[in-house]
Amino acid sequence: MSSAPPHRRLRRELGLVDVFAISTGAMFSSGFFLLPGLAFARAGVWMVLAYALSAVLVVPAMLSAAELASALPRAGGAYYFLDRSMGPLVGTVGGLGTWIAMGLKNTFALVGIGAYLTLFVDLDIRVVAIALAVLFTAINVVGARETARLQRWLVYALVGILALFLVAGLVFVSRLGLVETTSARFAAAPATDLDGVLATVGLVFVSYAGLTKVAGVAEEVERPDRNILRGMVLSLLTAVTVYVLGTYLIVLVVPAETLVTDLAPVATAARTVFDWTPAHLGVALVVVAAVAAFASTTNAGIMSASRYLLAMGRDRLIGSGWARVGRLRTPTRAVLATGSFIVLALLTLDVVSIAKLASAFQLLMFAFLNLAVIVMRESQIATYDPAVRTPLYPWTQLLGVFLSLALIVEMGRMPMLFTLGLVAVGVGWFFLYGKRRVVRQGAILHWFERLGRDRFDALEDELWTILKETGLRADDPYDALVESARIVEIDERISFAQAAQRAAEKLAPRVAMEAPRIAERFDHSVEVGLPPVSGGVAMAHFRAPGLRTHELVLMRASPGVRIDSEDAEALFFLVSPDEDPGQQLRLLAKLCSQAEQPDFLTSWRSSAAHSELRELLTDDRLSRLARRLTRKLRSGTGRAWRPRTEPGRFESVLVVHPQGVVHPEVVSFVEELAKANHARMTLAEPDDRTPRASRSPEAVEAAGRSARAGALEPVARRLRDEGVDARSLVLSGRSWLAVVREVLREEHDLLVVESASPARGFGSDVQHLLRKCPCPVWVVRPDRGLRPARVLVALDTTATDDAHRTLNTEILGFAATVTEQTGAELHIVHAWHEVPEEQPQDVGVAATVADGGAPDWHADYDRRLHVLLRPHHFDRQRTHIHLIEGEPSKVIPEVAEAQDVDLIIMGTVCRTGVSGFLIGNTAENVLQRVDRAVLAVKPRGFVTPVDGG
Repeated sequence: MSSAPPHRRLRRELGLVDVFAISTGAMFSSGFFLLPGLAFARAGVWMVLAYALSAVLVVPAMLSAAELASALPRAGGAYYFLDRSMGPLVGTVGGLGTWIAMGLKNTFALVGIGAYLTLFVDLDIRVVAIALAVLFTAINVVGARETARLQRWLVYALVGILALFLVAGLVFVSRLGLVETTSARFAAAPATDLDGVLATVGLVFVSYAGLTKVAGVAEEVERPDRNILRGMVLSLLTAVTVYVLGTYLIVLVVPAETLVTDLAPVATAARTVFDWTPAHLGVALVVVAAVAAFASTTNAGIMSASRYLLAMGRDRLIGSGWARVGRLRTPTRAVLATGSFIVLALLTLDVVSIAKLASAFQLLMFAFLNLAVIVMRESQIATYDPAVRTPLYPWTQLLGVFLSLALIVEMGRMPMLFTLGLVAVGVGWFFLYGKRRVVRQGAILHWFERLGRDRFDALEDELWTILKETGLRADDPYDALVESARIVEIDERISFAQAAQRAAEKLAPRVAMEAPRIAERFDHSVEVGLPPVSGGVAMAHFRAPGLRTHELVLMRASPGVRIDSEDAEALFFLVSPDEDPGQQLRLLAKLCSQAEQPDFLTSWRSSAAHSELRELLTDDRLSRLARRLTRKLRSGTGRAWRPRTEPGRFESVLVVHPQGVVHPEVVSFVEELAKANHARMTLAEPDDRTPRASRSPEAVEAAGRSARAGALEPVARRLRDEGVDARSLVLSGRSWLAVVREVLREEHDLLVVESASPARGFGSDVQHLLRKCPCPVWVVRPDRGLRPARVLVALDTTATDDAHRTLNTEILGFAATVTEQTGAELHIVHAWHEVPEEQPQDVGVAATVADGGAPDWHADYDRRLHVLLRPHHFDRQRTHIHLIEGEPSKVIPEVAEAQDVDLIIMGTVCRTGVSGFLIGNTAENVLQRVDRAVLAVKPRGFVTPVDGG
């Protein structure tokens, strides 16, 4: 129920080169093109040493950021790391403060572009800066790939020109005599002391502050466990080479009396080292490099800063609208807000002075990043599994904390006060706005729990979700593990303890442990461990000291093994070496991912050979599709509808208005759904005057049978131009009947129907579709808005048969899809009642006996509901549970009215069967009483009374 952000994921489309470009571009601006003169005034020739020392001091923050990003690859960077480690208060301080500080640094970079351009052209610096801010904002709105592409070319130009500058400079001083020139310049330079050098380290340290910006876009990086650290290391090596060699050359070729007051030292040095070029070409090249440096800093800054707003919006620390991902798969609102802040700062603030102060806050964030690693490690959360582990832990982190705080003190009073001001802004915002909207806590409570305090278990669920998304690493022996697994067949009803004993007997010779002890460890792991028992699949696991390889038993139990009120038919028993707990978790996560594939249990039951069971756990998506098609051909198509996708997802959606043409807003809304699911989209118009067979709009129009038919094809053509697999149709015959036949014919996964009735209930055509259409039916009401802000889900926790258990899973799957797409709040409703003693106890409810001896029905329903929800990951802060005693047909509409929900998701078939001739009385009554959008779901295997036609 928690963790996975309820919004569309950003695409992972940034590679190693992009990580390098973002990190590198974020570092080269004022640090090289403005600061060397100021650094020389403080440290003299020893400023070269100051740049080198600063590079060493940033290493702890770099390693900590890489470790956290490899374990928590989510948008938001430092905010997300601090929130999940030390809680939302610290996260709010880090998120808002970093966003403000980065915005100010970006304004400074834009002013720097204007300042360098004025060396050749007479321009208004502020106008140039504002125009560039608008340009970079627009590019960031277009897409991460386009932003990264621009970043690459800016960094290519920057690094190429700087490399030419270094080579030309070394050649120049070599002609003069490198050793002699160095000795002469160093001897003539102003004297300095240790305090001056240390003060200069604090001054130039901010030159490397942009190194960790790339962590803010970790969610968009391919293989973040590998590419983020490699990209940052390459970037740091490039930066330290340019900074050290570049400042060394500047000292050698620029006279000391000039350098002390020079605010464009690179340009001054270029006039000398490029003396062989015509006119001012050398200086022009440096100006191009400076513009590329400042531009890349701004571009990377807007990209990274906007992800802070996105992440905070996901967590409701700011309005949830900031978490919206637009059609171009970028956080449009967050990008526009970041760009607007930069423009506002350019118009109203002395950005040069304030941006310098903001550097101290970045040092505070470095200290917090190092502390976050300590908290995550000491919390001992099993699912915290970073691919990158900082060496010399915790001394590396402690050194990083100390150095960062020391440098803040060294920077002076005003930067310290400015940093405290940003901290105060974050604290104030949290207590005035965020605190009442979140109940989330950080991993630090897990650390406290070891000292006797509470812990926040939802964080483990979130990390488990991330672990499943991240997948295996190259050296994880998953295929070999499945191939060598022992398989046990169970054809009788047994308890879990008996099942664990049988698995233990198979494992005892391999594990070198007595079977009863193995069974005991398995039994304990199911009670307290991850992953949970769900969907007919159970996993038991533990680590054994002295074991060299992972050992696995696969168990197929046709009658089912009862575990915590659920029956498990597929049971996995894993014993792993004690040395690498992370690898054990990745193997379990992979097993979970395979078991969550569509029709896994169906295939598990029907597989004839043990080799097929192994294939279920190792094959890819294409193989699974081929296997489902083969099974369908063997069994015959029939009229029973079975979804082709995982719960809540779809590959083909049909959009229709029973009495006319679909509203354009409905088309746009479904277009977003189709893009998010990479689904085919069909626009249809019923027309009872056309021939029985569906025809294309061109054919119908040519026959003169429908004046409106041609209106659909231009819409479909526009959708195709925008990358959607779209088509249009005119359906002949009675409208609802034609729609159902189209669903059967093309096997659509979702039907979206526009309802024109503003009153409660639905028209006759829509009612027929709700009752007889085999696929899920989403009835939308454009007059009430199409993007739901609140979604209500109605569940039946008493279901005991497979069809209705699966129906609950389908309903929750759609709830996850809708909330992910729209960012809506989720309200889960279950109406319960006491079961009379004389009623047969076949509904799966057995009241918990309270202390006084009276049955506690509410507690039993609450337990069952949480068991049902456990495998589904919703944002707990946006999920509300309503467990209310009463009749469902009354409770559901009342809750919908009270919470002002926009969409109700529910099952529509009664419990007595899945024939399409019957709709459940509860569903019928609810549908007649509501005036809201409804998404009606039917169980797998539902048989429609309509023939294929």
